[in-house]
Amino acid sequence: MKGVRTLTATEKQRLLNFFHATPLRAALTDLVLVALVLGLVGIVGATIPGIAMVYAPFMKRKKYTEHQVQKTLYNLKTNGYLNRSARLTQKGWNRIKRLSIETVTIPLVARWDGLWRVVIFDIPVHYNKARTAFRAKLKELGFVQIQKSVWVCPYPCETEILFVADFFSVRRYIEIMEVRSFLHETRLRTHFSC
Repeated sequence: MKGVRTLTATEKQRLLNFFHATPLRAALTDLVLVALVLGLVGIVGATIPGIAMVYAPFMKRKKYTEHQVQKTLYNLKTNGYLNRSARLTQKGWNRIKRLSIETVTIPLVARWDGLWRVVIFDIPVHYNKARTAFRAKLKELGFVQIQKSVWVCPYPCETEILFVADFFSVRRYIEIMEVRSFLHETRLRTHFSC
């Protein structure tokens, strides 16, 4: 079926984390989309009267009313995120993909294993926006820049970095290395408390 895809286990976990950790002030639109894509609520419930019964646990936990959920579903359909049968369109999947990239984090470990994770990249100029976004995401994830396109982190992160690189379509332009030491690591040891 067109527009239907499955989520990887990592994507599912990130979206579940987003759903359960997102504060009440978050956009109901995003919460409803995540709930639909993860199957936390019945898709059929989006198109029938009595939606409150289907969405009761969701609405109780997030303290939203039936009217708010119905209005959100109507707006999602009107804006092209859901089709008439309340299934995600390509535009809806794109929004889920953006939510998934926003929830990427690198898990901190209790004890450093002595290896530095070094991400290097040489992204062509015609991918300037992707390069800028990739660089910003590395910074957001806690990496420290040691050269123009060389970033370092002490925590295992290959899965997360590959996900980010795939999101920005730059995977073939990056390299991830694990190194034991490098010349000017003292300031990084201080920065990361290693």
